[in-house]
Amino acid sequence: MPILCQCCGYCVSAADTVSVLQILCQYCRYRYSGSTADTNTAFRDSANDDIELLPKEVVQDVGKDVTYVCPFIGALRGTLTVTNYRLFFRGINRDPPFVLDVPLGVISRVEKISGASTRGDVSYVLVCKDVRTLRFVHKQLDDSLKKSVFEVLTKFTFPVSSNLPLFAFEYSQVFPENGWKVYDALAEYKRQGLPNESWRISKVNDHYELCDSYPAALVVPVTITDDELRRVAAFRAKGRIPVLSWLHPESQAAVVRCSQPMSGVGGKRCKDDEKMLQAIMDANAQSHKLFIFDARPSVNAAANKMKGGGCESEDAYQNAELVFLDIHNIHVMRESLRKLKEVVYPTIEESHWLSNLESTHWLEHIKLILAGALRIADKVESGKTSVVVHCSDGWDRTSQLTSLSLIMLDSHYRTITGFQKLIEKEWISFGHRFQQRVGHGDQNHTDADRSPIFLQFIDCVWQMTQQFPAAFEFNESFLITVLDHLYSCLFGTFLCNSEQQRVKESLSVLAALKALAALASLADLAALAGLAVLKALAVLKALAALAGLVVLAGLAVLAGLAALAGLAALAALAVLAGLAALAGLVVLAGLAALAGLAVLAALAGLAALAALAGLAGLAALAGLAALAGLAALAGLAGLAGLAALAGLAALAALAGLAALAALAVLAALAGLVVLAGLAALAGLAALAALAGLAALAGLAALAGLAALAGLAGLAALAGLAVLHAPELMKRTVSLWSLVNSQREEFINPLYVLYPSHVLLPSVSIRHLQLWISYYIRWNPRMRTQQPVHQRCKELLAKRVELQKRVEELQREVANRASGSSERPGSPTRSITPVQTFV
Repeated sequence: MPILCQCCGYCVSAADTVSVLQILCQYCRYRYSGSTADTNTAFRDSANDDIELLPKEVVQDVGKDVTYVCPFIGALRGTLTVTNYRLFFRGINRDPPFVLDVPLGVISRVEKISGASTRGDVSYVLVCKDVRTLRFVHKQLDDSLKKSVFEVLTKFTFPVSSNLPLFAFEYSQVFPENGWKVYDALAEYKRQGLPNESWRISKVNDHYELCDSYPAALVVPVTITDDELRRVAAFRAKGRIPVLSWLHPESQAAVVRCSQPMSGVGGKRCKDDEKMLQAIMDANAQSHKLFIFDARPSVNAAANKMKGGGCESEDAYQNAELVFLDIHNIHVMRESLRKLKEVVYPTIEESHWLSNLESTHWLEHIKLILAGALRIADKVESGKTSVVVHCSDGWDRTSQLTSLSLIMLDSHYRTITGFQKLIEKEWISFGHRFQQRVGHGDQNHTDADRSPIFLQFIDCVWQMTQQFPAAFEFNESFLITVLDHLYSCLFGTFLCNSEQQRVKESLSVLAALKALAALASLADLAALAGLAVLKALAVLKALAALAGLVVLAGLAVLAGLAALAGLAALAALAVLAGLAALAGLVVLAGLAALAGLAVLAALAGLAALAALAGLAGLAALAGLAALAGLAALAGLAGLAGLAALAGLAALAALAGLAALAALAVLAALAGLVVLAGLAALAGLAALAALAGLAALAGLAALAGLAALAGLAGLAALAGLAVLHAPELMKRTVSLWSLVNSQREEFINPLYVLYPSHVLLPSVSIRHLQLWISYYIRWNPRMRTQQPVHQRCKELLAKRVELQKRVEELQREVANRASGSSERPGSPTRSITPVQTFV
């Protein structure tokens, strides 16, 4: 018996063989507990009120008597549970009860509305990345020391800002399929017939040194050397050189992607870059022209010249034609989506629906992106001409255009597996900045880098599925699932900004950059490292006073004491001063050990060596020539060999603290030169002890400095060891593991494989429509009662039934043919197998 979703009104089907159901509405994401025996009676069990937790999912807090203000069915009282992955609200005043299940990664910001009620209630608004806005109300806590459930919610909604791991690094679900093995760059290039006589696979970026946002395997013309590639990288923005994305199997026309040239206002040229584009054109023997598609409006490209960027000059690039596609930047797209959210959620103004939708310019942007991809595909397929595609940096609009054009040109990318490879190749490997554009776990919702670039791509794909319903193996549910997990942070597929971060980085999702921002202050660094003494480093004068306080106090009266006490007393005072100096230097050496700044001790030793030249004058001035003995002083010249002690000069260089060279002034101010002299007069034992302390304490601390120099060390000090991941793919699960393990859920029942068909969609605005089942899936008034995924299942069942019937007919025909051939005298006939597409 069907069950109606109490929020959105959709009909949720249930299998009659199941006695107790946990039903999840595929559109509004509300989960209901029900029974097939009586759908009007709620299944309630207080002992089982807890949610079904995922592996490593932990309940963090539970809020009782929380009210969810649903914009469609009104206020609902219930219990709000917050885990390290989701927000889970269970209503208690409706039959059947419903559950709101929202991954925390979907939430963009949490806003507390003060003064919302005179009864002491506190209201919170959760603005989501999937168009929704959720509002909750709960009573003010009497215990001011206890955090409310929404404060806990904020902490786990933004784990990167709270120095916590993303849930993807905790999630340990095992699937039958390993999604990380879906895409192999070399295998995909081999499918395209690469390498060949015109194109080679270069290893110049094996360690991501040429371009850190490009993949390791790059396909380039065979006539271009690796040294020339390096010079081209210096001329292209972010080092993103022209590389092959796709090669036409017949015409050898190529789709090449890159970033803008750094020509600037002066029109700077690069001979190697010009040679490379000529080589790309020459690799296609069927055309002697090259089209350069610049995704930007021409005005924006001209403005970028003021920042050192620009576009190709047709005078510099022979036989090349530059075409601007007029697609706006990430900021315009972000503003357009914001306007769309205001129009579609929570209520829709029916009388002005079309004009309000037009004012968002969303469909206009979709049209421009599709039109640009269509022009690229047409030039490659019909014109048999190679194309170069770029925008500013080559990782946003460029990815949209190349991936959409490849879907039009290559039927492989219209399959479920091929589409996964396309996303892995054109988006993830080629450095679309998913972390910055989506803002995984980051509380800074006003970040100017956020933009719905990937959402627009999926929207364009959906538009194509509407025009060619039999050309795609996947259905609409597949596209919605991809978008839902773009935000959920359940899988590792969309967490990083590049292939390098996915493979090599020690810290996931830019946690290292967050740590560095937090560690900008030396005082904070000292506190994080547990070195409270290093807080004195913030004030150099305090360090100087601390380093030689006793010595400076003694030196201040040394000359006067020498005159009053005479030579004998002065000798005793010199010994005492040496002992004081030794004590002070022990403290100083200890501080150097604590701070890991062996350079301080080294500077003291260097200052002592520098002071040796003046020892004779000092001895004469103080009347110490007889006491110390000029011969002995002459022997002290051998102390120059102490420069080799612990390799003091090398020690400073190894520590990498060249900036501390300025402390030489501090050493002079602190009287370290005189101090070193006193240490020498007091006896070589004191100086030897100082050198030993510097060696033992400073060298041990140097190892700590080496650790601090790395991000992993900083992460550990900042308490971010939980985010440490030698390789992302070893610590997280791929989204494709889920998709390929439940493949039947995403099959399009109308799909027919046409291997050589090229799709040329209509990009007229009248042929485009708003993706209602995604953007307005939360509004029950804008959708039909039967969800698309349910219709797909019914059609798939019918398809299987018809396919079996076709196979039976084929066997029957074959049996009749074999029976007639066995009859004597019967003529031999060849039976053509029946080829049927259902």
